[in-house]
Amino acid sequence: MLRRIDDLAADIAALDARVEELIAPFATAVERLDEIPGVGTRAAQEIIAEIGADMTVFPTAGHLVSWAKFAPIDKNSAGRTKGGGTGKGNPWLAGTLGEVVASPPRTDVPG
Repeated sequence: MLRRIDDLAADIAALDARVEELIAPFATAVERLDEIPGVGTRAAQEIIAEIGADMTVFPTAGHLVSWAKFAPIDKNSAGRTKGGGTGKGNPWLAGTLGEVVASPPRTDVPG
């Protein structure tokens, strides 16, 4: 079991090194996102991996929210419930943003 744990730790270290290698061109964007309370280095890397660093593909913030399927939906009209939805969205982005949203109360933010 200890050998298996050591093998897994080595695999994780190799993957971390590969992530660092691939995210290197976006180091400035990672640092800027990391400044946001609740967003750590890993979350910043995941956000960039899922959304990208070129925000010009989204004309407005609303377009990004809609693309990620985080826009609120009113499924009622004239007292009737409408069917359908916008889909499930990106589960990896949703997981990362869920962690980011839950973490600020646990951080020591001045102000």
